[in-house]
Amino acid sequence: MNLLKARTKECSAQSFGSANEYSLIEANDMEQRVRAWALTYDAYQVRGYSLPGGDCLWYGLHDALPETTTFLVEHEGRDVAALTLAMDHPVPIPANALYRDLLDDLRREGRRPVEIVSFCNLEMEEEQCMETLKHLLRAAIRTAQRAMNGTDLIILVNPAHAAAYRRIFRFKSMGDIRRNARIGGAPVIPMRLDLTATEAVYREQYGMAEGSFFRFFFGSDENDCLAGSGRRRNRNLPREALYEYFMKRRPILARVPEALLRHVMGGEDPDIAPRKPDDPILAAHPHPA
Repeated sequence: MNLLKARTKECSAQSFGSANEYSLIEANDMEQRVRAWALTYDAYQVRGYSLPGGDCLWYGLHDALPETTTFLVEHEGRDVAALTLAMDHPVPIPANALYRDLLDDLRREGRRPVEIVSFCNLEMEEEQCMETLKHLLRAAIRTAQRAMNGTDLIILVNPAHAAAYRRIFRFKSMGDIRRNARIGGAPVIPMRLDLTATEAVYREQYGMAEGSFFRFFFGSDENDCLAGSGRRRNRNLPREALYEYFMKRRPILARVPEALLRHVMGGEDPDIAPRKPDDPILAAHPHPA
């Protein structure tokens, strides 16, 4: 079986640009996922981040979870941007490693954070860069709200970019600058978009005229197949891909409890994927049944 070709058959792409030359794709197969991982790795290297070598792919435990959603943008056949969203369940979002104190405050209030765990945009022209960013963030906001039931969109950003996130997209700083070991100790600052208030904030900030930011983010869903329907869109990766990328290449799943491993393989019910003698993932897993 070709690990990169397992696909879902639902609507998973949206065109934009003056001539519809861009495609925003929900990465539902391993080929698209790997392309997003490779693009993000390359983009982070260009930024000067110190990254682990090896296969030149940017992925981790959250990329194995069925709750995670990845978007990829193509421009005339070339990958130019990617964004991945992770929920705070069944394991905490990656930002928890650096900002657990701040995230625990949100959790105690009953908030449900969703994190943009990786994001890159290689478009250099200002207009194309902003248009790509807007479409990715709209997909992220709608997916976090409707499909993930999130209340807060979290992102760790380079402090030099924080002002733009505040001014244009109305994110707010959550805390202090800290060093992120995942990107070689580069400085980051946590930013938060309150998804329960964003629609009202955008309406007040940008108005309701046609063509405004408010209309773009919260207007009609017509012809927007990535708008989200409120249905949880869990997607388990193929077992062969899980073994290849999360066991063989990197022993990520070898270090997790077996209950989480079964969730990754088969959905919410850990008994949906019973142990089989010839199952390479469970056979490689060191934890007892």
